[in-house]
Amino acid sequence: MRLKNISLLSSLILFACSGTAGRQTISTQFEKANIPVVKPSQINEENVAKAIRRFLDMSPTASEFGETRTKIVQVLLEKHRKMVAAGDSDAAWFAFVDALKLFTIEEIMAGQFAADTEPMARWALKVYSPLGNEVRVMIALIVLTALRPENEDYQNKYRILKDWIIASRDSLADDVERITEIIDIYAKVAKILPVPAVTNKLLQLYSHRHQVFSTTLGSTNFHGFGFGEAYMKYYFMNAAIERTSYDILWLYARMGHPAGAIDSIEKYRGKRGYEPNLVSLLEKLATAPNEAEGWLLLSKVFLDDDSDLALACCRRGWKMDPLDYRFPLCLAEYYRRRGEYDGAEEYFGIARILNDGEPQIYSSNSTGTG
Repeated sequence: MRLKNISLLSSLILFACSGTAGRQTISTQFEKANIPVVKPSQINEENVAKAIRRFLDMSPTASEFGETRTKIVQVLLEKHRKMVAAGDSDAAWFAFVDALKLFTIEEIMAGQFAADTEPMARWALKVYSPLGNEVRVMIALIVLTALRPENEDYQNKYRILKDWIIASRDSLADDVERITEIIDIYAKVAKILPVPAVTNKLLQLYSHRHQVFSTTLGSTNFHGFGFGEAYMKYYFMNAAIERTSYDILWLYARMGHPAGAIDSIEKYRGKRGYEPNLVSLLEKLATAPNEAEGWLLLSKVFLDDDSDLALACCRRGWKMDPLDYRFPLCLAEYYRRRGEYDGAEEYFGIARILNDGEPQIYSSNSTGTG
């Protein structure tokens, strides 16, 4: 997270959480406002991106939730197969990732994936194992071991991979490089599949990084190194320590329970890397988890580093207050920042439907989708 986000949060946190305007579901809201919803029978490769956006807006208790996801996964599997046949492995991979994003945090943590994700996971394991892509292989194996718990080969491959990630870096003399590489692998996996085995390891790694970097900075004289390699290492270690609270919050938010980060962050009170503004926001979420306002503020914390998570926070708040135009406006602005202008225009349109007279909607859109 860039430091400007901490400053932004300092001012945002001064505002108390407001009450919600209504408790209708987003699906009901769409129907009343004549906002088009992509029905499962209508989903195809041309409109699947829109279908995914609409699906992510849905509550898991919605009547068409399961049917819609099944159809989207089927379309993504077909797209994946076409990309494999065309030799476009990156596009094939991202079709697999898009399918994984359709599962709730609870399903992911329980290892509950659709059967149609299995062929994509098998392909990823076959393609990326020889290439040494540890992140993509681990994601594939997490899915495969969940879908096929009786398969000892998958279980063994998973154990070997986890051991290899650590052992292959034991020979690195540079602690900064070794710790950073391992964290990077686990963080990339957690961004897609925050299963307990990954998140628990990442929490241990964050603690280890803070301890090692703090000790190194306290025992080494970095003065007089100019702008050489030693100075860059000094700068990097300082920056890594300062983002400790943010990294812990990010991980718990990925697990769907950001307020759960409070205890882990409090362990750093009085030390560098402790961010009281984040703790204040989390305490508000902990005391009022169903208040939409906190999720809007939280989305801004993640915007620069993890736009998928920022969008998820906007959506979570919107489901709590479906009549509040600020949430589709939030989604519109974030999609625009990602260059996904179709999505941006959709949500600007929804915001206008919910509150046509709000000047903020038009001033936001004036820089956007054209």
